[in-house]
Amino acid sequence: MFGLDRVLLVPCGDAPHKAAGEISAAVHRVALCEIASANNDRLAVSRVEVGRPGPSYAYDTVSYFLETTPREELHFILGTDAFALIHTWYRYPELLDLCRYVVVRRPGYPEPAELPGVHHSGVAQLTVRGIEMSSTEIRERVAEGRSIRYLVPPRVEAYVREHRLYRR
Repeated sequence: MFGLDRVLLVPCGDAPHKAAGEISAAVHRVALCEIASANNDRLAVSRVEVGRPGPSYAYDTVSYFLETTPREELHFILGTDAFALIHTWYRYPELLDLCRYVVVRRPGYPEPAELPGVHHSGVAQLTVRGIEMSSTEIRERVAEGRSIRYLVPPRVEAYVREHRLYRR
């Protein structure tokens, strides 16, 4: 649909919107992305944010990719849950102008077309069919001792269990 050659997964470094303890260690977030993308040669993991000191701002990350890959068209893929908060992001008006956005519908959130800013010329909407599950819901299920089997790849499930991630 968007003709993307590859998709980079970019684990957040120091999340400015998260309180201490709300996010797992960067080493685990990178490992989970690497495990999840291991069998797909069109997916790759970038450590650009976890390797950078200070808060991780999407503006800085998008700017980095524009500088280091100037001949590639850049699309920022995010869910409606994240896009609904983009007005709170660092330099968000400028961020909207840096690249194209693909806003993926998330259950429980307004349709992307109803979100402020979605009518910006660089924002496209995408509805995907599948299990309607967010990473927050996955973490909550683990914290409650509920299964995440069939919701994540088996190797991701094993990693979460082995490293006792998201437990209360």
